Amino acid sequence: WVYLPYINKQEPPTPTATLTPTPTPQPTVVQPGIYILPNYSSYVDNIDYLHIVGEVQNNTSNHLYFVKISANIFNSGGQLLDTDYTYIYLDNLPAGDKTCFDILLEEPAGWSYYEFDVPTYWTNGEPLPNLTVFNDSGSYKSTYGQYEIIGQVRNDHGTRVEYVSPVATLYNTSVVVGCNFTYVNSTHLDPGQTSSFKITYYGRDYTDVTSYRLQVDGNTQ
Repeated sequence: WVYLPYINKQEPPTPTATLTPTPTPQPTVVQPGIYILPNYSSYVDNIDYLHIVGEVQNNTSNHLYFVKISANIFNSGGQLLDTDYTYIYLDNLPAGDKTCFDILLEEPAGWSYYEFDVPTYWTNGEPLPNLTVFNDSGSYKSTYGQYEIIGQVRNDHGTRVEYVSPVATLYNTSVVVGCNFTYVNSTHLDPGQTSSFKITYYGRDYTDVTSYRLQVDGNTQ
């Protein structure tokens, strides 16, 4: 997610041209419904808690509410050792969008792998409020291996938005490695108001982070 080179000390034969048929393009298969994307990963933090982090995709026409992600933990023989769940940090997951999750539980002794249940949700969600993130940046803190994202949020929604909460997904070159949220410093934003935020990731060394994605939620008034 190696080929041994052919070694011949004799003169190589003259190549013969052959016709290779052009493959027929295959359509991209989009999974219906809501599902876990395959870019999930896991790690054990410095207080022996297992984190299973990933993203859930909403491939429906509805804004979804109370999206719940569940995982089952097994040993190498297929024995169920533990099960736990979490809800996504966004109150609402818009149609066609994705967001991150972090299932956190005390590390089961002797665990080997995990599997997800089908996510559950309500279909009476709302669109995300019109909140604009700007002036953001991410940085690795080598002293403790942390990663921090700072930025500002402006309320462009036209009405007051309370409990304004940026949500950030961390990626390395291939998988999700972190999911966290916070509230802006002012907590609530009136129309046109701006406030800053800082999201800090602990529990592992985040030197492998290559990018992040920000989303913002809040309660509209």
